[in-house]
Amino acid sequence: MTRLASVPPAEIPGMLRRVEELARKAPTAVSCIGSRELTADQLAPCRAVGRRIASVGAYIISGNAKGADQAYQEGAAEIAPRRGVLYLPWASCEKEALRPECHVRIPPYPVEAEEAAAERHPSWERLSRGARGLHVRSIMIVRSAAMCIAWPGPKPGVAGPGWGCAMPWLLENP
Repeated sequence: MTRLASVPPAEIPGMLRRVEELARKAPTAVSCIGSRELTADQLAPCRAVGRRIASVGAYIISGNAKGADQAYQEGAAEIAPRRGVLYLPWASCEKEALRPECHVRIPPYPVEAEEAAAERHPSWERLSRGARGLHVRSIMIVRSAAMCIAWPGPKPGVAGPGWGCAMPWLLENP
């Protein structure tokens, strides 16, 4: 099963066809993540992807961060508002942007998620509680779906805070 899809614009149609195939077989969830630092031109395709995923009946899982996460959820809400699932690092994270129709998950998360994040972070012991929460939340987002779509930010190889642990986990768990 596909766990990670890059999202250059030319690959979006093929990736969405794969989501449709998965959704036809069984209830499907897609992790939709990405940078907080996207332009309006980059946010528009994220909304379109959210609409398309919701239109085939799949759930969209994100962390409700500004930027890509919220854009995917906005698009999905236009089609099927109850298809959004939000994993938050703490209960008040991006509180003003929470959609009441979304399914919201808050800590505590399974100990396996924290262990997975700790194993992959080079200085886990030095992280604040909030930083750890971001990493654990990111693990929960990617491990809860059949596919992960990541819209990168302006820095090569960086999706956003917390993804330094989640991306290696995805690659190790195809």
